[in-house]
Amino acid sequence: GIFLAAILGLLFFGGTDRLNRISSQLAWKPLNLIQEDDSIYGRLSVTALGDQHSFFQNGLILFSTGDVAASEEAAHFPLLLHDRPRQVLLIGGGIGGTVREILRHPVETVDYVELDPLLIEVAESYLPPEEWSLLQDLRVKIHHVDGRLFVKRTEGRYDAVIVQLPDPSTAQLNRFYSVEFFREVERILAPGGILSFSVGSAENYIGEELGRFLGCLDKTLGEVFAGVDIVPGETAHFLATDRPEGIRLESAMLTKRLKERDIRTLFVRDYYLFDRLSPHRVSFLKESIDRAKGVRINRDFRPVGYLYDVILWSTRFRSGFRDIIGALAGIKTWQLFLPAAILILLLPFTLRRRTPRLPVLTAVAATGFSEIGFQVVTIIGFQVLYGYVYYQLGLILTSFMIGLVLGAWLINRRLEQIRKDLSVYLRIQGLVVLYPLLLSVVLAGLAALKSGPLLTAGLGSVFSFFPVVAGFIGGLQFPLANKICLGEDQRVGRTAGMIYGLDLLGSCLGALLAGAVLVPALGVLRTCWWMAVMNGCVFVLLLTAHRTPRLPQTPSPPGPALPPNHRS
Repeated sequence: GIFLAAILGLLFFGGTDRLNRISSQLAWKPLNLIQEDDSIYGRLSVTALGDQHSFFQNGLILFSTGDVAASEEAAHFPLLLHDRPRQVLLIGGGIGGTVREILRHPVETVDYVELDPLLIEVAESYLPPEEWSLLQDLRVKIHHVDGRLFVKRTEGRYDAVIVQLPDPSTAQLNRFYSVEFFREVERILAPGGILSFSVGSAENYIGEELGRFLGCLDKTLGEVFAGVDIVPGETAHFLATDRPEGIRLESAMLTKRLKERDIRTLFVRDYYLFDRLSPHRVSFLKESIDRAKGVRINRDFRPVGYLYDVILWSTRFRSGFRDIIGALAGIKTWQLFLPAAILILLLPFTLRRRTPRLPVLTAVAATGFSEIGFQVVTIIGFQVLYGYVYYQLGLILTSFMIGLVLGAWLINRRLEQIRKDLSVYLRIQGLVVLYPLLLSVVLAGLAALKSGPLLTAGLGSVFSFFPVVAGFIGGLQFPLANKICLGEDQRVGRTAGMIYGLDLLGSCLGALLAGAVLVPALGVLRTCWWMAVMNGCVFVLLLTAHRTPRLPQTPSPPGPALPPNHRS
């Protein structure tokens, strides 16, 4: 009672907001969290360290005020390589100072794409007046739309496309570093145009993990552009073009253009360029990348880029986590089908015992794994095709739980009337096999569509309807599994606890492996096929039990209806 009264008191007097602010400030230590807001695109956090303000979205840093070196490098490397940059597309990072540096060149228009309008609104309070006024320049047009969607829809042609986003540490960010995105950029580049983006790197030592990460991006760019080069340093700047002569990274030429355009910089100047572009540094970087073996191309539906980034991130820790991530990344495709082989090996035990208990329990664990896997695939597929999923997560979970409730409600109403329970369970397992195949076909079809009303309607249908279907199938299966197993073992607590535990175990493994291993290693579509194969093997197990004469069992008295499982 005291605990309930304390909770009600917090809610009534606004204590929850105060607790949330305190916990957020503690989480950002040693930085000083001065503002935190939510929009439909994510959580925006602003921290202060001395006079410098840093902007984060969903925990990832976007930019810091006063970081002149970062903004100069982002703007001047690509624009100095172009003879006459007139039209520029900037995706992200503009209010960090990049717009200021771009306007120092003889540009005519700057299309600045920044998805979240809240970021612009909040930044106005922390930027110096002279910085903020640059966003009001007549040459600058701000577009509040997803960068990928803008590239797909625009009919403009650009001399330079500058992508200034965080490293591909998530599936959402990874889509700006995929071969499909690079092809879309190539379409909107004017003759001789340049694409530029940057990622974290190292100046003097490039280990195996960093080499694979950089090599993945280099190889992916090379699939689309004839000329690809990299500016080495703590931040590696990738530059790509379709010019026959490729990229000419010569410090003397870039210094000459700085003088011709009368651009005075603090960092990107003669001695700085001479050091960054020294032949020794450039060759060292290229050799380190070439040593990376087995590097794969980063694709929308096979996002290995964010897997390489996670592996690189894990090297910061001296723990078993690094070894686990490295081992998971090294899994071969054929090894991912070992669970299917294990399920086939269970056939003799099923035939010998002449009982459906083992196949049903196996099906519960496999469905728990698959149900969470279906949600992960749906979320990643939506992110790839649309861009952001932050405010839609609630809809996914709600839709899924609605399906669970509906399925459990329907099967519980008919549970006592079902006589051939294993036959019904077999049909439900068939739906678990068919669902990922249907999902893969729909996602592949949506990926083939160009942006427009049809794609938007299709995404809305998939995102709203498919989680309901997945949850409905799981809701049908769980109570029926309890009935079948209770027919052999009437200890309700032990049987229900085992089934629920296997369901949670499968769900836990699905949440861990689907996004971290299966999707990066196999891709979105092949992950669907993998889950179909795995559940197909379970179907064979159930079919074997269904065809095998069963030993007589003592009928169990009807018990109370079991609640739906709690996969989420």
